[in-house]
Amino acid sequence: MPNIKDDSTVEVIARLFTGECKRNITKTLIKVGYSEKYADRQGYKLLGNIGVRAAIARIDAESVKKAKLSIAEVLSDLEWGIVKAREKEDLPALARLSELRGKYLAMFTDVHRDETQQPAPLSDADRAELKRLSGIQLKTGS
Repeated sequence: MPNIKDDSTVEVIARLFTGECKRNITKTLIKVGYSEKYADRQGYKLLGNIGVRAAIARIDAESVKKAKLSIAEVLSDLEWGIVKAREKEDLPALARLSELRGKYLAMFTDVHRDETQQPAPLSDADRAELKRLSGIQLKTGS
């Protein structure tokens, strides 16, 4: 049985857990050499081990750092794709790229935002209703 106090075992567990075993601790421990019964019943305890948790956190941080793209790079690629889609007259691609640009600008929301800050004009029916309501006097209780 592997020794969890050994740094190399901790490293192997963390690498397998974050990679090949897709965060399944039971599969990870079986692959490392623990019995299926032990892995199934005690895996959560090993996952709580401070050394294992630290190694997983370090690997996760490395992965984020490797995969990190800047917003400028993504927007540049998006603009390049739009230019190419226009050149090829690829309307489905152009529509999708435009949609992505609109999502970046937060143009599509569930709530309509009126950017003009101007009140909507009232219809004649609304004006009549307002006039009727303004004539209502409330009784005060004494």
